[in-house]
Amino acid sequence: MKKLIAILVVAFVAMSATFAIDMSAGGGLVFGSSTTKTEYDLVSIDDSESNSLYGAFGFFDATYVQVSIGYIKVNSDNETGSLVFDLLGKYPFAIGKKFTLFPLAGIGYQKCVSIDTGDEADASHFVLRGGIGGDFAITEKLYARATGLFGYFLDNKTERDAQDDWDGKITTYDFEISAAVGYKF
Repeated sequence: MKKLIAILVVAFVAMSATFAIDMSAGGGLVFGSSTTKTEYDLVSIDDSESNSLYGAFGFFDATYVQVSIGYIKVNSDNETGSLVFDLLGKYPFAIGKKFTLFPLAGIGYQKCVSIDTGDEADASHFVLRGGIGGDFAITEKLYARATGLFGYFLDNKTERDAQDDWDGKITTYDFEISAAVGYKF
């Protein structure tokens, strides 16, 4: 009986904490640029390439966590299309009654689904993300969200192999600006 009471107390506390979290969902558009720097000592290559990117995404927000999924297209020599999954922590600061500002940090995964060269597995990456965002209340439940995110791409197997073979370094990063509309539950 004591175990049952303890379980009920824990369940009650957990459920009451859940309702204290503001939850919302929404979607929007993303634009930005992606830069890849290649440096190989063995063959004296030092090259940098910047490309534009655009896409759409949907997100779920639970006060301190934002999860999003989307599709991004990078315009480059090898046109790349990727599914993007992001898990970001955030800490909101209310500025007045209508505006909230929040820093963002977390990790993402870009799963390449199309590339002109035809080898999608070679173009998928984990990405470290950080940035800032803000919400502007349109109504009590509806809001507009703007974010700016910087992403640093972790090397995948293909890049590590090329760096080892050619004694070099490949660095990829991007900067994204997004605009979205969300609805609070």
